[in-house]
Amino acid sequence: VPVSQALGVWTAQLVAAAGAGQVSVAQSSQLFDWAEKTLGTKQIAGAPPATPLPPQLQATILATLRTALAAMPHGSRRPAIATCLSRTLSVGLHLLEFPNTGAALVPALVQLLSTCVRCDQAAMRPAFPPAPLTSSPIHNRLTDIVDLLVGWSLDATVPNTIRLQLQGLFQELRPYWLGHQDFTTSLMTSMVRDLRTTLPSSAAQPGTPGAGTAAAAAEASFSPFLLL
Repeated sequence: VPVSQALGVWTAQLVAAAGAGQVSVAQSSQLFDWAEKTLGTKQIAGAPPATPLPPQLQATILATLRTALAAMPHGSRRPAIATCLSRTLSVGLHLLEFPNTGAALVPALVQLLSTCVRCDQAAMRPAFPPAPLTSSPIHNRLTDIVDLLVGWSLDATVPNTIRLQLQGLFQELRPYWLGHQDFTTSLMTSMVRDLRTTLPSSAAQPGTPGAGTAAAAAEASFSPFLLL
C-alpha cells in the first residue's frame, strides 16, 4: 500500500476516533508500528531498509502521531500511555539524530516533542507543577533530548526562525531540569564558557566585512540556554 494512501486511512480513522474521544492504546500502538517501519526508525529483522521519504511526507506522518498521542485517554492507564509516549519520543529523537534529516523537518519534530512534553506532564502527574518531574518518559530521556536540541541549535545552517522554535521547546522542558541537577549544571557551565569564548572571537573589527554578523549568529545559537 502506498505510504500516502496508508497515511490517509490512518488519518481518517484517528480523526473519527478523536472526535468521539475514543482513540485507544491499541489503535495508537498499531499506528506506531506502521510509522516506525515507514520512517525507518525501527529496523525489522530480515526486512530491507525503509525507503527515505520526502520531508513533507515525514512531517505529515509526525503530525498524525501527534494527533494520536494527544487524543489518547489519560488518567488511570499510565503504564500504557507511558509506553506509547516513549515510542513517540523515540521516533522523534531517532529522526533528530539521523544524518539525512534536514533543517526543514526540525519544526515538525519540535512540535512532536512539544506534544510529548505536554502529554508526559498530563499523564504522569495530575497536579503540575510544584515538584520536579521524575520517573517519566521525558525525564528518563532528558539528556538525549537536550544533547540533540543543543546540536541543532548550534548548527550554523539552521535559520533563526527554527532556532526560536527550539528555544521554546527548551523552555517547555524547564520543569525537568531540577531532576537532573548535575547534568544541568554541567551543561550551563559549558554553555557560558563557550559563549564567552565565541562572542569575542566572532566580532570583527569595525569596517571589516561581516562585522557583527558572526557575533550575532553566535549569540542567537546560545540564546535558548540563557533563558533556562
